[in-house]
Amino acid sequence: MQKGENGHKGVEYGLTDLEDGKWSWDFYPKKDDGAAQSGETRGTREQAEIACKSAIDAWLRRNSD
Repeated sequence: MQKGENGHKGVEYGLTDLEDGKWSWDFYPKKDDGAAQSGETRGTREQAEIACKSAIDAWLRRNSD
């Protein structure tokens, strides 16, 4: 179940509840032709959101000009 689109530091992301405490996340950077980045984690929705935002931060550090 998609839990809505959100944004972090100008990057849109979405979280999907895969049930039983498993979440997938995707983010869509405008740079890099918008190639989606994704991952999975276990925990609460809040923990999944933190994991996604951390991945966005890491991506931004690697791709800063």
